[in-house]
Amino acid sequence: LSGVRTVIVDQDLLALHQRPEADSNVTARLEMGVIARLGECGIDWCELSADGYKGWADKSALWGVGLDEIRD
Repeated sequence: LSGVRTVIVDQDLLALHQRPEADSNVTARLEMGVIARLGECGIDWCELSADGYKGWADKSALWGVGLDEIRD
């Protein structure tokens, strides 16, 4: 096992934002089923990276991270 934490995108064309704010710029959109590396998570947002793209996504659209889970 690699020890790298991943999640699966559970919403089609999930927007990755520059910052953990709904009105921030969208840097990419991920298709449903994409496996992304999980970074930092706050109450509502998680930082993801996938295929060279990085950004923040709504935590409720991810499978593999608890809604009450916080990561630094």
